[in-house]
Amino acid sequence: MRNTLLIALSLGLFTSALADTNIPNTRVSYKVKQDPMYDQNASMVFVDDSADRSGKTYAAFVCDSGDAQFLLYSPTILGSYAGEKLDFSIRADKGVVKSGLATLQHDNQTGRLSRIEMGYGVSMEILTMFMSAKNQVVIRVDRSSGSAVTYTFPTKGFMQAYRAINSCE
Repeated sequence: MRNTLLIALSLGLFTSALADTNIPNTRVSYKVKQDPMYDQNASMVFVDDSADRSGKTYAAFVCDSGDAQFLLYSPTILGSYAGEKLDFSIRADKGVVKSGLATLQHDNQTGRLSRIEMGYGVSMEILTMFMSAKNQVVIRVDRSSGSAVTYTFPTKGFMQAYRAINSCE
């Protein structure tokens, strides 16, 4: 059994469950994941910002108890302290601009104050915008320093990825 496991690991047979799956010719990827404690869908969809080729600026929809929570990751420091409320504006294609509040958090990987999250109600509105947009969703975050940062997320491939994670069900 141990030799079989070592062979499987060396061949990379177990890595596909941990790796993101890219939607070809898009800036969208997803990861299928199951919560081991509650057997609930904990999958994720990622949309990379169109201007950042490094992959460090992206929107994420994370499944949690059947809903999708929206998170935005940026290499740019967005505020002064974790829990700070930041104003944001969002627009799908050439539609109506909507505004709201986001909560600033530390990025778990970098430790920087560069991740914002939305409550579930707002997250569902943003999910609807990503689902209905034909081309892109633009988000502007007003940083506590007074300057704004604008992110553009192309939506081609988003619905394919969201269906691949069973729409968070």
